[in-house]
Amino acid sequence: STLREKEGKLPYVMHYCQNYWLGKWFLGKYRLDSDFLKCEKPLLLEPPDDIGKQYDFYIKPGGNPYGTKEKLHQHSIKR
Repeated sequence: STLREKEGKLPYVMHYCQNYWLGKWFLGKYRLDSDFLKCEKPLLLEPPDDIGKQYDFYIKPGGNPYGTKEKLHQHSIKR
């Protein structure tokens, strides 16, 4: 089989060294349990396919005051 055929069967892997947030969705490595990859743990929720269209803000965890919506910068939207 070709490499392109194999790519469709590979698991998704996310390597991150920063926090990511959009709207109410947040992902940060220090917020995950250390055993989050064990089979007994539930899967992470997938954000909706159109998440980029739904939100033009983010809610930074621990914001001041907590839950404050902050507008996304234009360069962040294009990522």
